[in-house]
Amino acid sequence: MAWEWITEADAKNSLASIRKLANSSLLPTSSVALLAETMEEARLYIRRVLAGRGIPVAVQNTWDERRSYNRKIGLCLFFEQGGLPEDYNGFSLDKVCKAREELLTCDILVNGELYVPDGTTGGAGIGYGDSIDDDSTDGRITMDTVL
Repeated sequence: MAWEWITEADAKNSLASIRKLANSSLLPTSSVALLAETMEEARLYIRRVLAGRGIPVAVQNTWDERRSYNRKIGLCLFFEQGGLPEDYNGFSLDKVCKAREELLTCDILVNGELYVPDGTTGGAGIGYGDSIDDDSTDGRITMDTVL
């Protein structure tokens, strides 16, 4: 579904603005079709990346910035696949495409609250004084300790 996170009107208006068109009804039909494809491709890309970071679908669907990232990455893919318009006049493809890189590490806020996936807040380890299976009495492992 191409318009799950971002509306068709928002995507078209963003593209029309970049192309310096008075309104989105002036966009060629071929551009609108490609825009729908790249917005869906962007949404699926975002889903894969966030899933890889341990973010469940329910959180992805309520993530505060899902629309913004969908729009930026979708426009990036649109221009990569459809080419920049002749009159793009200062539009920064690099700036829009940077969203893909940011997605790898950005904070995930849901209703303004930071979401932290389970298992990412620390790890197990052995510290001074912890019980270990060796012959020492103080719990430390030294270079000559035989395990």
